[in-house]
Amino acid sequence: MLPLVLMVPLALVSLDLVVPWRSASGVGLLPALTPSGWASEEARSRRLSAEKDLEKQLEEYEKEFGLEDPYGDISASVSDDLSVLFAFLVVVALVYIAGIVGQCVFACQYKAKVTEKRPPLQGGAAQLSSAGDFATGTFNCFDDMPTCLHACCCMPCRAGDTYQAAGIEQYWTVIGLLLLLAIIGELIGKFIGELIASLTKDTGNLGNLGNLVAGLLVGGVFHRYRRRLRASLGGSEEGGPNLVVDFLLFGFCTNCVVAQEARAIDAATGVKVECCCQLTDAAGQPLDGQPLIGQPVNVA
Repeated sequence: MLPLVLMVPLALVSLDLVVPWRSASGVGLLPALTPSGWASEEARSRRLSAEKDLEKQLEEYEKEFGLEDPYGDISASVSDDLSVLFAFLVVVALVYIAGIVGQCVFACQYKAKVTEKRPPLQGGAAQLSSAGDFATGTFNCFDDMPTCLHACCCMPCRAGDTYQAAGIEQYWTVIGLLLLLAIIGELIGKFIGELIASLTKDTGNLGNLGNLVAGLLVGGVFHRYRRRLRASLGGSEEGGPNLVVDFLLFGFCTNCVVAQEARAIDAATGVKVECCCQLTDAAGQPLDGQPLIGQPVNVA
């Protein structure tokens, strides 16, 4: 009986070696003693070793190529691009504002040094041809380089000076009209361009529509001033070229027309405008005192 009792624990131990008992967590008590346990432990060790080797290789690769924080590099790049864009916009805005301020300062200087010192218009029939048009040609701008430069570089100021001297319109009104018509023409041209592009599905070369519309608007407004200037110089508003010619010339050859009219009004008042903003008499002497009074000397 005693040997039988002693054999029961021995049998249980042997059974546990063959089929391991499971603990409360469901894991075998002696997995390391089974062949499957040996294989699982070896695979786990190899997997952990491979993972460590892979992590080590990734760290070496990141250090070698500087990729420890790729998202940080992308964020820094985007931040740098935004900074450059912001700086560019600030520079453009400053240049634009400086240009506007510079033009305003120049317009004020021109009015003070030229327009306010110009002698009154007392007659200018000699500045008109026998056909009732201006004596100087429309495209003879280079015959008088100071006037040509003023008409090209500061056209609104030169036109405002001419029309105020002739008693047709005020200096600042002319400048404001020219700038306003240019802005309105640009906006209308942009709208028409987008409308054409949406209808035809072809953008094409529509960038000049703004200049075209602005030219039409300027010609439509200032051709009347041109005809009134002829009348102020002793001609007739109905004389000279017909209305369509004046409309097209002032709309699409504005600088040449302004230079032509400036030469006529300078000759009729006996003065000349030299560069830059310097009013002289017929002999070339600066007018730094009161405006000249008396019959102006016609300058060829």
